[in-house]
Amino acid sequence: MKQNEELELDETLEEEDLEIIELGEEESEQPDRKKKIKNLIYDIAIVLGVGMLVFGGVSLYKEFSSGEEAKSEYENLNNLVVSKPVGNNDSQEEGDTQTGTIANWYELVSVDMEALKNINEDIVGWIFFENEDISYPIMYSLDSTKYDRMLYDGTESISGSIILDSLNNPDLSDTRNIIYGHNRADMTMFGKLKWYKNKGYYEKHQYFQVIDENKIYRYQIFSYFDVMPTEVNTIGIFFDETNTYESCIQ
Repeated sequence: MKQNEELELDETLEEEDLEIIELGEEESEQPDRKKKIKNLIYDIAIVLGVGMLVFGGVSLYKEFSSGEEAKSEYENLNNLVVSKPVGNNDSQEEGDTQTGTIANWYELVSVDMEALKNINEDIVGWIFFENEDISYPIMYSLDSTKYDRMLYDGTESISGSIILDSLNNPDLSDTRNIIYGHNRADMTMFGKLKWYKNKGYYEKHQYFQVIDENKIYRYQIFSYFDVMPTEVNTIGIFFDETNTYESCIQ
């Protein structure tokens, strides 16, 4: 009888051992699942990362292509409507022609405004920096954002146009005119204006001209500074009737 009891006890223990072994197999499967989940997350992250890189590369390429097309378009327009006397090096200082062939600053450049008007009635003038290749048509619209991402001929472009603020008179008759242009990294549009921070640049680039259908205006630059759009209310400063012209330039 004792032997039978012992045998039954041994059989019971063997069954318990089997149960323990089976439980251990279930537990061993959990790390495998976690590992698979981690690998899946890594794979998804890699795919997303590659996708973002591809998207970023395509966006940069489109921006570069758009900028190059705009640059070429403005160069062609300059060749079409802008003429300079032979020997003109675009440099003119007060009382000194430098080239020996240009007697007056207003002879440095000539712009065919009639041809520009035939291209687009929204062209109200031309801005030209002496001794520099900043030379563009000035656009005007009651919506100041119209040409923000559009060339003078209506072509969509990230370079946009040079824009006279809608609060100004389109004939440039205001005492204070605000003209916008993108600060392009490729140095087109108003990208080169940042060079006024460089020592020695101002001395050779003090003047720029604004040309319309009837007059040529020459301006001497007296100040340059960087601001963020949220840092200063430019419109309020320049168009507040309580501010006189003298107080604004002091």
